[in-house]
Amino acid sequence: MMTFIFLELLYSTLESGAVRGFVSDFSNGEKLSYADVFIENTTFGASTDEKGYYYIAHIPEGEYTIVFSYLGYESVKKKISIKNREVLTLNVELKQSAIEMPGLVVSAERERFEKSVEVSHITFTQHEIKSVPGFFESDLIKTLQLMPGVIGMHDLSSKLYVRGGSPDEN
Repeated sequence: MMTFIFLELLYSTLESGAVRGFVSDFSNGEKLSYADVFIENTTFGASTDEKGYYYIAHIPEGEYTIVFSYLGYESVKKKISIKNREVLTLNVELKQSAIEMPGLVVSAERERFEKSVEVSHITFTQHEIKSVPGFFESDLIKTLQLMPGVIGMHDLSSKLYVRGGSPDEN
């Protein structure tokens, strides 16, 4: 029985053919890696290797249409005739083609918002300035130096550092 199965497998492989070849670029002859090669209306097919080579085996005897396709190239269809125990060599060159796409319009709007930036300000009354302790008379600079976030260098300077800024930013 084992001999019968072996002979049946051997006979079935002899009753088929194969197709092989290279797929390359028409304009420069460069081999196309990973191009698709398949036989229409069958399950037979392959992809080319890194060198553009393909091989499809165990194709039953008959007439077929083989298709070569690659992204960015025009597909090519060829009629082939497969004979038993024969390996058909078929090299194909594909022509580049532009992929046409419909036009695309991109537009956008940003959300409009208005934010009013309020500048902080403090108003001192004459009474508040006079109530700050001083040597002889009321002192506006001394009043400002006592505010939170305001630093003065010393009593003899009018330079004020407000909230970490420099004196020329006041």
